[in-house]
Amino acid sequence: MAPQSDRSPDEGQPYFGGAEDPSSVAGGGSAGSRGASPARTTLAPRETAARRKGKARRGRGKARNEGLLSKQKRSRRMKANDRERNRMHHLNSALDALRSVLPTFPDDAKLTKIETLRFAHNYIWAYRDLRCHMSGGSAEQLLPRPYLPGA
Repeated sequence: MAPQSDRSPDEGQPYFGGAEDPSSVAGGGSAGSRGASPARTTLAPRETAARRKGKARRGRGKARNEGLLSKQKRSRRMKANDRERNRMHHLNSALDALRSVLPTFPDDAKLTKIETLRFAHNYIWAYRDLRCHMSGGSAEQLLPRPYLPGA
């Protein structure tokens, strides 16, 4: 909220002090950290009492809001967990689909995620290399070298 007037109530002179709205005053910080403004020193006693009353209401509401905030945090966390669970489900489904098209010799041994990705990379590289050699091209220009464990 903007100040109602740009003149101090006592002198009729313009002032360049802080905001007069209660929300900015209640926002925290001491008078020393932001500097004392003329708006704070020239308040009528009724306005000061109204601000105190407003702070007290906010204080009581804060306890009620803490319960609401914890419910909101719990809800956000549950939604984030659900998104992560779905992401991992889709990733595992994609890896299973990739495993199903890769030629593996012991059919009963399931490749790990990293083994599946490395095997797929090397399989694609070898297949591309084979096609290039059959057509008389150069495979070095197309793909990087295959992954070799320990190298």
